[in-house]
Amino acid sequence: MSKIKFRIEVWEKEVVFQVLEMNERFRSSGSKVNCFKCSNGIAILSMSIPGIELCSVWLQGISKRYDTRVYTLSFDTPEKAEEYKNKVIEALRDWAENWEGWEEENMDKIDCDANIYEF
Repeated sequence: MSKIKFRIEVWEKEVVFQVLEMNERFRSSGSKVNCFKCSNGIAILSMSIPGIELCSVWLQGISKRYDTRVYTLSFDTPEKAEEYKNKVIEALRDWAENWEGWEEENMDKIDCDANIYEF
């Protein structure tokens, strides 16, 4: 199983993010927050619900009913939105490859045409 499958796109000045699938190993269980600080400064977290913020990406957590909800983040320009999108992709790849909770498995698939990424 891959660690994560997600959709991320830029719609004008909005970054649109959705977790499609996630390895359950990283999912928060109650009061425990799973966290990984990526090399580009973004924190990958799991606590309650998915979402995106300037300095963090929240993955699926204890509130499973929100697992596939779509989240957005607004920017001043399309260029800043695109830059942030690329930063999130880089951060999630870093997390998928380097979080200490993973086994030795390494799956890496990208379907850029569909804006769906899987690491």
